[in-house]
Amino acid sequence: MPQIIYLVSCVDKKLEHAAPASELYISQWFFKARGYVRATGCPWYILSAKHHLLDPGRIIEPYNERLKGKPIAARKQWAINVFDSLPKVMEPSDMVVLLAFNDYREFLVPLLRGASIKIDIPMQGLGIGQQLHWLGERHD
Repeated sequence: MPQIIYLVSCVDKKLEHAAPASELYISQWFFKARGYVRATGCPWYILSAKHHLLDPGRIIEPYNERLKGKPIAARKQWAINVFDSLPKVMEPSDMVVLLAFNDYREFLVPLLRGASIKIDIPMQGLGIGQQLHWLGERHD
C-alpha cells in the first residue's frame, strides 16, 4: 500500500551536543515542521547537508555544513546521494512530500520526477515567514 514519506530540511541552528537528529535542530521552523510531520503519523527523514538522508532517531554530533554556497557539482552529488538512499526507506509507489528549502530541492526534485516518484512541495514559493504560518496553521 503506498504511503507518504516526508523529507524535512535540516537547519543551521543546532544543540551544542550530540542528540537524536530529530532533537538536534532547534530553529522555530524545524520545531514546527517536526511537529507537523509527527502529527501525520507518516514516516519522515531529515535532509542533512552533511549526512544526506538522515533517520530522525539517529544520534549525531552538531556540525556546521550547508548546501548553500557549495559548488553546483557538490550539490548535485548530494542530491544523488539522497536519491540513492531512498529505496532503503520507501517503495516506488510511495509519495514524497518535501518540506525543504530550495537548496535541498533544486537537484533532488528532477531525480524524483525522473524516476516517476510522486512528489508534493506544499510550501514551494513561500518565504520563511509564510512557511512558519503555513506550518503553524496545520500544527502548533
